[in-house]
Amino acid sequence: MEAMSEVAEKVCLAILAANKRLKERGSGVQISLVGGYLYLRATLPPLPASAKKLPFQQRIPLHLRASVAGIAVAERKARLVGEQLENGVFSWDEYKPSSPPAEKQSPPLTTLREVIARMEEDYFQRRPREPGPLATWQASYRAAFIQLDQDAPFTVELLHQAILSKPAGTRAREKFCFAMGKLAEFAKPELNFDIKALKGTHTAKQVLPRNLPEDSEIEAWREKIPNPGWQCIYSAIAVFG
Repeated sequence: MEAMSEVAEKVCLAILAANKRLKERGSGVQISLVGGYLYLRATLPPLPASAKKLPFQQRIPLHLRASVAGIAVAERKARLVGEQLENGVFSWDEYKPSSPPAEKQSPPLTTLREVIARMEEDYFQRRPREPGPLATWQASYRAAFIQLDQDAPFTVELLHQAILSKPAGTRAREKFCFAMGKLAEFAKPELNFDIKALKGTHTAKQVLPRNLPEDSEIEAWREKIPNPGWQCIYSAIAVFG
């Protein structure tokens, strides 16, 4: 487990370094890691079959396992895509989403329980199983996931209906959007599951207005705290108030 954590740390550091170089070159393309595979992320034109007309944030699957060598390949492709976008010659014909070669595929994800289990495994491959990350997983993800039918076949429609089961404009809807969006992003990132239209506007009643950060922002700040003990305290405050 320790060796696996070291590899995951090297991969994350390599992605951060590559993205920094890309940003310094003025590229609008970044490398992202989802479910152990590398993707390019950028503001891209809609796919030919899409109903959308304007460019929006999308991912290009590279079908590369996360590794230091794979990141070097991804960086070269990111530069190429960046140049194509800059020159107005980008075409999806060269990057149409397709399945990775069969020998590189993980077993199919059939039930919600399996998807959640793999997402949890991936989550803690990149974080220690310590009080802070555990509290974040419980509050931001598991609290929503346990309300679903774990043995149901995994579909994006299932996640869509789960979000709609929560009243619009409530904190519950907002939290479900976050959790289901992350689950869809992990299982089927090529779909670019858009939750913005479902999220709605959550406004607290009979209390003073507060400018509360998103769960993802709270988690990001927790990761910047070097002391595990303070991470735990920070997470407890974030979860329980």
